[in-house]
Amino acid sequence: MSVNSPAMKAASHESILARLQDDIDRLPNALARIAKYILENPEKVLHQSVAELGEFAASGEASILRLCRQIGFSGFRDFKLALAAEIGRPGLPPTAAGTADSALQSLHDTMAQNLS
Repeated sequence: MSVNSPAMKAASHESILARLQDDIDRLPNALARIAKYILENPEKVLHQSVAELGEFAASGEASILRLCRQIGFSGFRDFKLALAAEIGRPGLPPTAAGTADSALQSLHDTMAQNLS
């Protein structure tokens, strides 16, 4: 397995937002648009479905899933769970700051709404 493989990236301690920032210049245009939107709106992403993120990032759902897999997640749900946990960690930049409880509660509420 290469050092840059998705599994190794997911297992690394580098934050999701840092990975997106590091990779954004090497991503194809559609994936770069998604990454840019996520970097600028990490908390909003927690409340969005894959279809909504696609609308806001002007990209298709398949591209979003491709980006999630490329950075080491099995899908959008796993990505959002990890992002919610990351946003709750202390020491992140103010744009990614928040409380773990509110981020996880927001994610839970959004997922429950999307399922109903």
